[in-house]
Amino acid sequence: MKQCLTLFDDGFTPEEIDYAIDWLIEHHPETGAFSRVQHFIDQAIKVKQAQQQAMVDKDRRRAEAEQQAQIEAQQAAEREQIAALFDSLSASVRKELEQQAAQLVQDEHGQVQHGREILIRLKIEELIRDQHLASE
Repeated sequence: MKQCLTLFDDGFTPEEIDYAIDWLIEHHPETGAFSRVQHFIDQAIKVKQAQQQAMVDKDRRRAEAEQQAQIEAQQAAEREQIAALFDSLSASVRKELEQQAAQLVQDEHGQVQHGREILIRLKIEELIRDQHLASE
């Protein structure tokens, strides 16, 4: 009893003492004396805190992964919508859009030798997004 009161005086809560007792019995079953709790309580509490932090970290990573998956799904849906809009345009409007995108790429990047078509395609998507999807 005196040893338990000493732990209370040291600032440990009843829950922490109870956890330390359970932890000690589980991890050091050969220990039969309550006096050993004083020697192991800090270690037991650190293990518990590490486990709790691991759970928090796991939950945070799961939430981040879910958020990233949602963002990627939204981006994929937007790309599909942009492709559908582009395909629905008349050939003359598509040609005009391609020329406008090519001019913007040249204005922004100069004479690009490698990846020019990709930059133009990205610029077309940007133009469609700005002109058509923003108005929805």
